[in-house]
Amino acid sequence: MCNVNAFFKEQNVLNGLNLDTPIYKFIPYKYLTTLIQGELYINKVSSWEDVYENFLFKESFELEDHTPISATNLTSGIFGQSWTAEDETDAMWRIYSDVKNEDIGNCAVRVKTTARKLFDAIYTKDECMSTTYIGKVAYKQPNEIDDWIRNLSLITGTLNRSFVDSLFIKRMAFSHENEVRIIINLGSEAKECRRDHITFPINIETFIDEFLIDPRLAFKREACSIKADLVGGGINSEKIRISDLYVFRPLSYPLIIHN
Repeated sequence: MCNVNAFFKEQNVLNGLNLDTPIYKFIPYKYLTTLIQGELYINKVSSWEDVYENFLFKESFELEDHTPISATNLTSGIFGQSWTAEDETDAMWRIYSDVKNEDIGNCAVRVKTTARKLFDAIYTKDECMSTTYIGKVAYKQPNEIDDWIRNLSLITGTLNRSFVDSLFIKRMAFSHENEVRIIINLGSEAKECRRDHITFPINIETFIDEFLIDPRLAFKREACSIKADLVGGGINSEKIRISDLYVFRPLSYPLIIHN
């Protein structure tokens, strides 16, 4: 990685994110291969499913002379990836991991890194100052999002930053996700606009700190198979474990009932 101006890089860390915060991502096993092979795969934000994603781009705009302007095409050059600051939750496993499907590829593995490692993998030169941001997602009620939009100062010089900031806002109904996002805004004229994703090289040995297997696979052959595949792919076995989220641990002593 080239030397970058640390001061300007820090300006693109949003919403009070501590870069040393551990972050996690639940990835269906069939999609983990790309990461293990040393590529971080980042999709367009336009592929995100929640209807409120890209909400500012979906608004109607017009110039001072009332000429209508559409912003929807701007998302063609914006790529992003969501992680979570939550170690693991029952909801995350059930949303992202399908253990009932016969295909082991649908079972998720939760990977762990830090916000700093993620940012460093993508913000690699000073030119990233105008394109690359990382931050915590702020959760708001729909009426608060409306107020945020109304209070925007829509000036040409700051409009791009307003669009970026909007990508770090979600509805309160999704607050359980506790997201950390990386956003890369390459602009609507970038050659990457023709692609549905972009990739960045990573060193899997240093980038990922832990691989956690779905707790519902404990004591099942699928867990052993996934672990064997990971080790066979060069992953240190000490970084791999099976979640014990559903393991009950009674007290080590009997409870005394008094008369």
